[in-house]
Amino acid sequence: MSLSHHYRGSATKIDAALYKDVYAFWRKEALSIQAATGANMTFTLQPIPANIAKVGDANGGNPLGLPQIDHQWWTTLVDWQGKDNDKIVRAAPIATTAKWKELGEARGSYLVFLYMNDASRDQNPIAGYGASNVAKLRSVSKKYDPAQIFQTLQNGGFLLSKSWRHDGARWWIAGSYTRKRRLATASIVDDSSRPFSGPSGL
Repeated sequence: MSLSHHYRGSATKIDAALYKDVYAFWRKEALSIQAATGANMTFTLQPIPANIAKVGDANGGNPLGLPQIDHQWWTTLVDWQGKDNDKIVRAAPIATTAKWKELGEARGSYLVFLYMNDASRDQNPIAGYGASNVAKLRSVSKKYDPAQIFQTLQNGGFLLSKSWRHDGARWWIAGSYTRKRRLATASIVDDSSRPFSGPSGL
C-alpha cells in the first residue's frame, strides 16, 4: 500500500487566542481522519521575527514580501496510506487552512504571505509576495531566461508564469507571459489541466 503526504500552510500575526481556537478545530479534524483512515496530521507553529524582513531590506530587498512584523507560519504534514483515502484525508488540512483564514480575518490577524515550502499544490505562495515583487521576479526571469525554459517546460511546481493575480473583480492566471485566461474563483485549472481549488489566502 502506497504512503501519501500532504503539506499545507498559513500565516498570521501573533495571536495566542487564535492559535488555541484553530488548534481546537484542527484537533477534531485530525482525530476524525485518524480514526477513519489511520492518518497522522501535525500542527506546527513557526515564530518569525520582524527582524528577518528588516535585515533583508537593509541588504538589498525583500523579494518574498515578508511581513515586517513579528508573525508565525503554521504548517501541517499529513501522512496516510491508501489512495482511496486521499479525499477524506486532504479535506482536513484544507478545512484547517480555511479556519485560519476565517478566524484570522475576523480578528485582523490573517496574513496573505505563505511560505512556499509549506504550501500545498492548490495554494499560491507567489501571489503573496506582492504585485511589485512578482513583477520584478518576472523581469529577472526574462533577463536570464529569455526563452522562458524554466517557466514553460516544467509541468508542475510554483512558477511565476502560473501565479494568480486579481484585477479588482476576478482572478486570472498567466498561462504564459503573453496569454491570460479568465478563471472562476472556485475552480482554477493550470496548464497541466490539474484542478485547483482557488486562490487560498487572498
